[in-house]
Amino acid sequence: MGDGRRQGIVRWSHAAVKGPLPTVPGFHGPRPGGTSYGIMRDPVPTILATALLALAAPAQAQGDRSAPPGTVTCVIEAECLPDLARVARRVGPTLTLTLEDGSEKALKDNPGACPDVGAGDCATYLLSAYMPASGLILVDFQGHGTGGVLAVETRDGTSFELSTQPSFSPSGQLLVSTDDSQGRPYDITIWSRYQGQWIDVLRYSARDPSHEVWGLARWTGDELVTAPVSDATGAPRGEAKVTWDGQGWQMQVP
Repeated sequence: MGDGRRQGIVRWSHAAVKGPLPTVPGFHGPRPGGTSYGIMRDPVPTILATALLALAAPAQAQGDRSAPPGTVTCVIEAECLPDLARVARRVGPTLTLTLEDGSEKALKDNPGACPDVGAGDCATYLLSAYMPASGLILVDFQGHGTGGVLAVETRDGTSFELSTQPSFSPSGQLLVSTDDSQGRPYDITIWSRYQGQWIDVLRYSARDPSHEVWGLARWTGDELVTAPVSDATGAPRGEAKVTWDGQGWQMQVP
């Protein structure tokens, strides 16, 4: 655009959620006209990524932490497994996760396929964290041209993928992930836990990723996410803010 304004896309993955009111931000009623929204930046400082109807109020929490209480983080999987024997074990190439109902979810490495660039089943998995307060087990994964974090819900084994290790809000019921890699699927995404299930509530991608690179995001309470933004050369542009205002998530990008 000739006036210096830039645009991006915010996608609301779950525009309508039925059921009782959740206790954390992120759930919105349907908005006419679809689920993708344009974003205006400076000189227009805020963007309108608010859904028409909000069903949630933010949890009351203090401080800023990257992981909820009770989290066990694994730097080296083999050293971590003895302490997590009731939720995870490895036999050879298979990492087996034990869910809350006693059922199991198996993740099997297939490194033999990795030298073959055309093989679609190349995969390696490494346990990276157990988060009982958030109902998640995090597993690092790697394949051909892909990789990231597999977040497995301890409730039923449902899983979702993140590009990077997430940062959790103080309540442990919200997480944020930013991605600065080339060909990234998003710049920032926020997930919220609703009735025990994790839901993707905000996903933003810049229209021009070469001009906008997001750094590590931080939580302040359950209502504010901040992250440094730079251009592709590394020159800082300022701090982005994603704020819960009681009705929806509002973004301000420098």
